[in-house]
Amino acid sequence: MDTLVALSPNIGTFARPIIVFVVLLGLALGLRRAPLAGVRIVTWFAVAVPVVGWLLLMMWIGQTDLYQSFPLAQRAATLVPPVLWLAVLMHSRRIAAVLDAMPCPWLIGLQFYRVLGGVFLLQWAVGRTPGAFAVPAGTGDLLTGLLALPVAIYVSKRASHWRLVGYAWNLFGLADFAMALSIAIFFAPPGLRYPLTMIPTFGVPLGIVLHVLSLWQLSRTQTAATSAPAVHHAVSRSSAY
Repeated sequence: MDTLVALSPNIGTFARPIIVFVVLLGLALGLRRAPLAGVRIVTWFAVAVPVVGWLLLMMWIGQTDLYQSFPLAQRAATLVPPVLWLAVLMHSRRIAAVLDAMPCPWLIGLQFYRVLGGVFLLQWAVGRTPGAFAVPAGTGDLLTGLLALPVAIYVSKRASHWRLVGYAWNLFGLADFAMALSIAIFFAPPGLRYPLTMIPTFGVPLGIVLHVLSLWQLSRTQTAATSAPAVHHAVSRSSAY
């Protein structure tokens, strides 16, 4: 137990590059499916380079004393990146084409990595993190991660109300982030130390982006499904004349 607690903060150090690799691999596979011949490589690098740069920058800053000297900088590092990422990605026709070509379960199942948030429960168990923050935040992350694969499988089978299940899971994950961030303002220790600081400054923002993109993707499939009969009806009528 003591060994697990000692190693727990460093698990993410090894897991985060793997998570980024899987995200970028999923993007590459989505680009292969999308009708974007000639711009696939450029589009992949346009996302991959900033993502890797973001990860390295947060690792570098996290090992300085910036967050201890200026606690508000850590909150800015949590809230600003997802706003910027989503402002760019959700206005990109290429990303929209990728999401339309990519199976919906991909973005859901990917967030299995949220189980790593259980590290806060271990840190609370040994008295290193306040329970008022660690218990709800760690439990929410753990539940979101554990449900990711079952929900992804359910969505892949397009079982009854599969979109609703996808929406509910994403909203639960976002609500967990909102709750954890709200509690952190009052209870979290000011300026977490590296590597734990990577959770609010990289893991949380990345999760927010993935959740919102998943919601956008689900809504696009719903729009396409409802518009298809109308288009078919219009074509049928025009061919009758």
